[in-house]
Amino acid sequence: MRKGVSRLLRESEAILEVARQGGSDDCDLAVLVGFDGAIRIVQAAGWGLEPLRIDHGAREAYRVTRTGGRVAIEARSQGETCRIAADAPGRSVRSALADRPRYVTSAPEFKLVGSGPIC
Repeated sequence: MRKGVSRLLRESEAILEVARQGGSDDCDLAVLVGFDGAIRIVQAAGWGLEPLRIDHGAREAYRVTRTGGRVAIEARSQGETCRIAADAPGRSVRSALADRPRYVTSAPEFKLVGSGPIC
């Protein structure tokens, strides 16, 4: 456990790492942690994170958004907020190789060695 780092940020980082490993489909969902420690995952579309946290009576709420290979986490608890984001694994490699050939072709080169008959 890193000193000086809040629980909300540590949990956000852990959720981000898991979300980065997920599929490539876009998503918008919320992970809600109740005061009793119960965890619920719900669709977050159309909700602000704080109203969603309050409506479900959650101690903490984490919004997981994946769009175009980028994953973002917004986290809220009473009196604390954080946002972190990262590219999904492999995205930077794919973008570096986009629209570039993965091979090079060249015409064969022939040189004449000697001037005598072949047979």
